[in-house]
Amino acid sequence: MACKKGAWLPFVLAAAMVFPSAAEEPLPPTEAAGIRMDRADRTYGPVIGYPDSALQSRVASFEYSPGLRVDLYWPAGFSFDRNLPLVLFVVSLPDSFFKRDLGVSVTESAPYVSWCSMAAGRGFAAAVMTVTQWSRDLPVLAAWMESRKTQLRLDTTRIFLWACSANGDAAVALASSGGALAGRVAGMSLYYTFLSQMASTPVPGFPVEVVIPEKDDAGKMRWLAVYAESLGKNGNPVRVVRLPIGRHAFDLHQDTPEHRKVVEDTLQFMKDCLSPSP
Repeated sequence: MACKKGAWLPFVLAAAMVFPSAAEEPLPPTEAAGIRMDRADRTYGPVIGYPDSALQSRVASFEYSPGLRVDLYWPAGFSFDRNLPLVLFVVSLPDSFFKRDLGVSVTESAPYVSWCSMAAGRGFAAAVMTVTQWSRDLPVLAAWMESRKTQLRLDTTRIFLWACSANGDAAVALASSGGALAGRVAGMSLYYTFLSQMASTPVPGFPVEVVIPEKDDAGKMRWLAVYAESLGKNGNPVRVVRLPIGRHAFDLHQDTPEHRKVVEDTLQFMKDCLSPSP
């Protein structure tokens, strides 16, 4: 049956009320990072030098794929009026590992709550995620963030990657040619990462920080040093930091002025990479 002219207008208006445009999407409800820290598992962390000011950062949780979670952090008082560069704390181990060993998701552990809120405290958005199979899940996360960058106020053209321990292969794969974030990575920090012999090489141009605690696994740290050399040959400016008494996860366990300075320098390196060019 044909509609009278203009009869469809109420239905269009009703649909517009139900499905707001991207520019009108509601702001995500957030809570203070301090609330997350109060609930966080303390088996490890928080990171040394964690300032009280970081507790005021804001955080919200989202499901980016069925059963998979990403926690996004923003600076305290952020009014969602501009897009922020993003610091991605890359996780590649299945979340079942963390739940088995800690009893909670990786997103609910003090190390990642503290690192994310510290990055947000420096004026950036930050994210940490759960995965089951990183090679499949992290590209899905990248696409999810891209599709929601307007609502979440993410500048997905300026991304900093941070990875530690067994998470290095996933981070460099994201930044490699053909990777889910190729061409969008502004910098990367590799903390005592255990890289495989088949680790990808990121696209050239952006700077990389490589942190090598010399009391960590000697063979794996030697290979990390070799990988750092290969990055330089690839055209990535490389900043190698060696810690003579540093152990694995020094940023959580070794509270000395030297180790605190490494964490502080990483946050400054992050800021330098993500700041707009003059």
